[in-house]
Amino acid sequence: MSPEPAALHFARVNLAARSFEKAVECLETAARSDPGSPEVLALAHEIAGADAVPAPLKARARAVAAKTVPKAAPAPAPRRELPTEEAVAVAQEVLASPDLVRALKAALGAGSPGRPLVSVETVVARLLDCDLDFGSVSEVALDLVLEATGAARALLLLRDERGRLELARGRGLERKDVPAEVSSSILEAAERAGAPLLVADALADEEFGRAESVQSLGLRSVACVPIMAPGLRRAIAALWIDHPALARGFEDGTRELLAALARTLAGPLRNAQRFEAQRAARRQKVDDEAKTSRMPLVGRSPSIEQVRELVARVAPHPVPVLVLGETGTGKELVARSLHEHSARKGAFVAENMAAIPAALLESELFGVARGAFTGADRDVPGAFLRARQGTVFLDEVGELSLEAQAKLLRVLQEGEVRPVGSDRVERTDARVVAATNRDLPAMVREGRFREDLLYRLRVVTIRIPPLRERLEDLPLLVEHVLERIALQRGEPVAPPSPRALAALAARAWPGNVRELENALWQVALLGEGVLDEPSRPVEARSTGPLSLSVELAGAPPSLEDARLAFDRSFLEAVLAWSKGHRTEAARALGVTREGLSKLLKRVGLARKKDS
Repeated sequence: MSPEPAALHFARVNLAARSFEKAVECLETAARSDPGSPEVLALAHEIAGADAVPAPLKARARAVAAKTVPKAAPAPAPRRELPTEEAVAVAQEVLASPDLVRALKAALGAGSPGRPLVSVETVVARLLDCDLDFGSVSEVALDLVLEATGAARALLLLRDERGRLELARGRGLERKDVPAEVSSSILEAAERAGAPLLVADALADEEFGRAESVQSLGLRSVACVPIMAPGLRRAIAALWIDHPALARGFEDGTRELLAALARTLAGPLRNAQRFEAQRAARRQKVDDEAKTSRMPLVGRSPSIEQVRELVARVAPHPVPVLVLGETGTGKELVARSLHEHSARKGAFVAENMAAIPAALLESELFGVARGAFTGADRDVPGAFLRARQGTVFLDEVGELSLEAQAKLLRVLQEGEVRPVGSDRVERTDARVVAATNRDLPAMVREGRFREDLLYRLRVVTIRIPPLRERLEDLPLLVEHVLERIALQRGEPVAPPSPRALAALAARAWPGNVRELENALWQVALLGEGVLDEPSRPVEARSTGPLSLSVELAGAPPSLEDARLAFDRSFLEAVLAWSKGHRTEAARALGVTREGLSKLLKRVGLARKKDS
């Protein structure tokens, strides 16, 4: 192996290994051995354009590029001309084929040189009509522009929010992403002209040869076309191709090719920019809303306005708050809003009392001291200590045992906690917000909840209405949830029709807003992004108690067998009501389809494929 290829090889190896100093040294050795190597010039540009390379090494790479005078490249082989009948047959075959790359190749090469039989606009429009994102389309188009023009680089530059044309996609000879350094002088000249600009030899050009960017990049053959959108004075994007070793310029057909691509891409690019702007606006809206809660209390009904007003009035004060509401109404959202609207600088710590085993509840809330039990090799702060100068949210507080209630009462009275295994108390100023869907006064009367703790917790009470009591908010809630779904999926979701809204309003929504959000996700996913009328009308469900009649012919069965028999009969009735439609049955029961399958399997109603 000769020393020139070896030096160039080791330069690439060191660059890939991020040994930038050695890579530049090998590059300089390769340049001394072969001053006219196009490969050396291309690698020098690559090193100079890499973000991770330190500035001094970039300067050395640019110096190598400036001193390298490329050898004249051999003329590209002329395109094969096809007889008209054969060319038409080839073009029709590939345009009907799903092989998009081959289609564009045929469009660029089936006709005579510089005059493709099938227009570039037609083929790129076909690309854009397919299920490819714009990035994939632009990558394919740039790769084929490289093949059609013989360029070394093809770049697509987009106007950013600062008004500058920045790289969106760049492709090189090896069909890999490449750095995007271009000459601002040539780019600005093309934009002023509003038409394709071809420069045969930029280094020798009277207008551009003295430009610092042209000299540092060693630019020779360059072609650039601005992409204009109707009604806009400035280009929204630009296409750029160049070759460091082609000093005679590109073929005549290059101008028409770039102009055709610019015309074809202008509309989709403008639409993509608008969609991205809308998406950014939605993201900003969600971010702004997240400053007050994960999902704000949406609606304009008097009951929701009253909740907002209470939150605003109570938030600045450190008093305990009791939040009442059914499952899925947004109790944690209210607690977060109370925290975010206060001046408290500490953390918001949420704990679900129903999800913590009784044996671990004390350690989760108050912490564990080092050495309290085997494996406790360090102090672990509990929720009240983690939330110093912050807020502790105790969800499902009605599930606390009487023993745990007594310990919580001490924290509220004294403002101090004793970690498990510790002989000392720790002060805490965490604000307490509790929530429940239980009737706490009734539990007090039954002796299952401490009356003194209830008084401590409900200094202020905020009741969140269920969804069925504020159906006037349903259109706003649906709109808000669909915006979040569109943002997370990265594609728009069509709004519901009036009939679909009426069907949604007819439901009882025992799971409230959480159930609504889950239902909209199901419709958006299963309906391929379109929310429209359900496949059949959704009937309003009865929320009253079931009327049961039980007659015993002999000794009663065990409670377990009775429950199993009831569950089986009930699920059979639900499936009959839904006409065997399991998704609808699961929605009516307020469970997932997987949850319904488990219930059916337990009572012996599972289908064979479920088993």
